[in-house]
Amino acid sequence: MFCSIGKEKKDLEVKKEFNSKGDLLDIEIHGLVGFTEDQKKFFLKAMELKKIVDNSQNYKFKILDSNMTQKQGRSNKEVYAHWRSGFSNYEKMVDQDIDLFVTLYDSPRKGTLGYTSMRTGKIYTNRAVLDHYMRGFDGEFTIPLCGLVGHISHEYMHSVGYIHRGFWSYKRNSVPYVFGRQARSLAEKVVKGEKLVPLFGSS
Repeated sequence: MFCSIGKEKKDLEVKKEFNSKGDLLDIEIHGLVGFTEDQKKFFLKAMELKKIVDNSQNYKFKILDSNMTQKQGRSNKEVYAHWRSGFSNYEKMVDQDIDLFVTLYDSPRKGTLGYTSMRTGKIYTNRAVLDHYMRGFDGEFTIPLCGLVGHISHEYMHSVGYIHRGFWSYKRNSVPYVFGRQARSLAEKVVKGEKLVPLFGSS
C-alpha cells in the first residue's frame, strides 16, 4: 500500500484558478520531527533529487500525458498548474514553493509508507519505511533516495487536496499515485546517470 490518508478525511474547497508565474519550484522544509541527524541528511539529499525531477520537462510531459483519475474536475494541465503554484493545505499561498512539514511515526504496518493530514497538510512518514530506504545509502545520489522522492511526491499531492478512493485498478491512476510513481521513475533515471531536460522556468 503506497499510503493512507489520515483520520481527518474531508473534501476541502480549493481555488479553481492558480496564478503560476512559471518559476522553477523550490522546496521549503518547515519542520522535520522525530528525525535523527542521519535521517535528516538522507531526507535533504532526497529533496535535492526531487527538485531536479520537479523542474524537468520530462516530469511535465509524464504528468500531462498520463491517464489520471480523481482530478476534481480539472484537466491534467490544470492539475499540473495547481501543483506548480505552490498552493497547499499546509501553507495556502501561491508562491511556487513546495512547503513540507514531515513527522516520523512508528507503525507495525510496514506496508503503509505514510499518510497526510488533509486538514493541516502535514505529512507523516513511517520510520520503518524511511529506515528501509536508507539501507545502502552512501551519501550520494543513489537508488535508495528514489523511494522517498516518490513517497513525498505522492503525499504532497494529498496536501494539495487530491485524494484516492475506490478499487486499486481505479485509484492507482489517481493524482497522488501518478505524481509519486512518475517522480520515483525519473529519480531512478537521474541516479543512473541520465540527464533530464530542465524546464528553464517555463510551465
